[in-house]
Amino acid sequence: MRRCFATVNRKYLSEIQKEIENGEFKYPAKLKQPDYMCFMAYMRTALLALTKHYDDVTMVTFYVDEKKHVSHYYKKFREEFRAFLENSPHPEVASLVGEVIPVSMQFHMPLQAADCLLWHIQRAYAHTEEPEDKKNLELLEEGSGGGMEWNKIQLEGFANAFKK
Repeated sequence: MRRCFATVNRKYLSEIQKEIENGEFKYPAKLKQPDYMCFMAYMRTALLALTKHYDDVTMVTFYVDEKKHVSHYYKKFREEFRAFLENSPHPEVASLVGEVIPVSMQFHMPLQAADCLLWHIQRAYAHTEEPEDKKNLELLEEGSGGGMEWNKIQLEGFANAFKK
């Protein structure tokens, strides 16, 4: 497995939240938690990493954990995400965004493995891992992968994209 992750500073997100809400962003209530922004950054990071390592990528389908209060947004999210990428510094990856398909983690082992890897990455990022956790993370990873931390300028750019 290769890591792809994203983080967002809650302070920066709160500072620009009003700007995003005043734009055409469809999910203002979701901005109170950084998950939405991190998911967008994760997808962007994954697309860029895949195109860097594999020159024959034509489409990427994202299988995500089924969530009771979120799954119905996935289709609209895909459309908004593609539009966001088209106005980003990497518009070439917008056409690679395939479906975002909710599945049950209980019946999809790769999703369980990804969740386990993420748990270890979160502990490493927060510097709360035990020596055993560090060893397990090294065993889980195939390569270094990539991550993205939304900085204030990127969040402001995100807000501006919805004002157009």
